[in-house]
Amino acid sequence: MLAPTVLAQVTIETLAIEMDPRDAEVLFRKDKNDTSTFAVTVVEPSGKRLSGRIGAKGGFSQGFAKKPLSIKLDPGNKYKGQSRIVLNSMGVDRSALREVLAWDLIRALGMVAPDTGYTFLTVNGEDRGLFFQIGWIGGDLFEKAGLGSKGEMYDPVDAISCADLSLASVRDPPRCWDKIFPGDGNYDSLKSMILDIEREPVETFDRYAERNFHLESVINWIVVTVVTSNTQTYNDEYFLFLSKKTGKWLAIPWSYDRSFGWNYEPSLPEPAASDNDNFQYYYPLELGALNPLRDKLFRNPATAQRIRQRLSEVVLGTGPARPWTGWFTPEQMNRRIDRVLAARAPWLARDPFIGPDAANIQEKVEAIRYYSEARYRYFRTVTLGSTDWVRDRASASFPPGGGSVALTDGWGYQLAQLKVRERTGPGNIEVRIKRGRPELAPPGTSRSACVRRTWILNARGGSADADVTLEYLEENRQFAELGRRVSDERRLSLYRRGRDGWQALPTSVNPLSNTLSTRLRLPAGERQWLVACAAPSASAGDSKSFSMTPA
Repeated sequence: MLAPTVLAQVTIETLAIEMDPRDAEVLFRKDKNDTSTFAVTVVEPSGKRLSGRIGAKGGFSQGFAKKPLSIKLDPGNKYKGQSRIVLNSMGVDRSALREVLAWDLIRALGMVAPDTGYTFLTVNGEDRGLFFQIGWIGGDLFEKAGLGSKGEMYDPVDAISCADLSLASVRDPPRCWDKIFPGDGNYDSLKSMILDIEREPVETFDRYAERNFHLESVINWIVVTVVTSNTQTYNDEYFLFLSKKTGKWLAIPWSYDRSFGWNYEPSLPEPAASDNDNFQYYYPLELGALNPLRDKLFRNPATAQRIRQRLSEVVLGTGPARPWTGWFTPEQMNRRIDRVLAARAPWLARDPFIGPDAANIQEKVEAIRYYSEARYRYFRTVTLGSTDWVRDRASASFPPGGGSVALTDGWGYQLAQLKVRERTGPGNIEVRIKRGRPELAPPGTSRSACVRRTWILNARGGSADADVTLEYLEENRQFAELGRRVSDERRLSLYRRGRDGWQALPTSVNPLSNTLSTRLRLPAGERQWLVACAAPSASAGDSKSFSMTPA
């Protein structure tokens, strides 16, 4: 079995396979609609050789050069107790971090879930890269969990994404659901469960859920979805198991490569819709597709309280010490990420598919760090706290030198982060956001080559020298603040407008988290106006430029 991915230890296994060299070449080049498989031999560390078939798996992700793979061993062969080997290529998640983090939370919550972990693949002795291995979900997993191996298992049809537990999802069951076992084509149990969900009143839904579901599995599934902002669940990426032994349904999570800030682009076809840099951390509890089971659990006071309590335990660390207590605090998340990075670094260096992404790995990782911290503060401010609902304005006291502070408004948006290098004394900082195209743009730039917001910083009572990080919006094409002439976010630069005109500031841009970082002197009583515009060469040819004095 794969070693669990825990904070204390990150184990990376190696998997050696052998196959005809021509087949190996075709395997990583074939069209995404090609379902052919090839003969393969898995070579165990002991030297034992296991025969089977290998092919690419998944949907649009097969369109990437690095294919997700599935190996089915011949009858009688098992590799570490399993007859199937599933290797996710992490093609959408080029940070190669999202799934390992999500499954660590799943495991911390004690959910019934397959073993997971990084695996480095070699084919005929050649390095083929770092993959994420997910163990097979089947009778052995349920037997180990005390649920018995007998029952019914259902998998949403990935191409349709309609398995939302609605009545419509079982009008033609095979359209939305694959019945994994038994292969009898009988969907009566699933239909009956969905009809019962529809009929059961909200007022008694907690009792119904306790009788018919392993409710902890559903609550944890919801909490993991909410923490990671996994928008592809509730109608697609999960499994259902009806245990014959207990007579109850179990929810089993699945894919998390599109989570931790990743956001779908509805205006584009696949794979562009999924392979994009859109970013969001401010989804409410009810994120994702509608789902009658989830919706009634939220509406029933007793189950809603259980969900919120579990979320509070994971995010804020409330309640008794358990494996999941405080899992999502920034301190724990950063330590966890650091451990994973250190363990996998030498393996990523050997991955032939990293290529041009190697230079950008760090910004992808930092975007996930930023998501974790910003989502944590969103939870504290909006979901689990009490807020004044004042938008686009926040203030905080200056921390001591070397300290950091985040300014989050009443809607949970993180307006700014400050790391104070030094300060003259106690004081506070206020940040306001003015949305829309800047009223003025620096000479040589254009308002249409700017981010459509202005940051206004005001220090009171004391001065500070600080590293400042500001964010802008790029949730999708409909909700984005990039001016129409911003073709490359990396060319954005912050400009400060002061008494003496405009000053360009050295700016570090992360186009994934949509953040701009610079160093600022914040004198007491002096208001700072900041805009972000593309470098002049990026807006050349635009005649509508503005200076300090409007025409």
